Amino acid sequence: MTDITPRVNGARMSDYMGRTVRLICKVTKVRVPVAPQTPPLILAGQIVGNTAMVEASDGASIEVTLSLARNL
Repeated sequence: MTDITPRVNGARMSDYMGRTVRLICKVTKVRVPVAPQTPPLILAGQIVGNTAMVEASDGASIEVTLSLARNL
């Protein structure tokens, strides 16, 4: 990773919406599409596939969108 990215916790996530950040967290749930090359779907305003629920270091639950180019 060549870009400089800030480290954040759950309380600071709203300041960085849509930006790449580093988040110290524990993965609690992963949702992936049936086929690995399938892009995420948006149904009723919810992203389905390529997302994960994580618990941040301050205990906040956060839904993150996973990049297809990166691993957990």
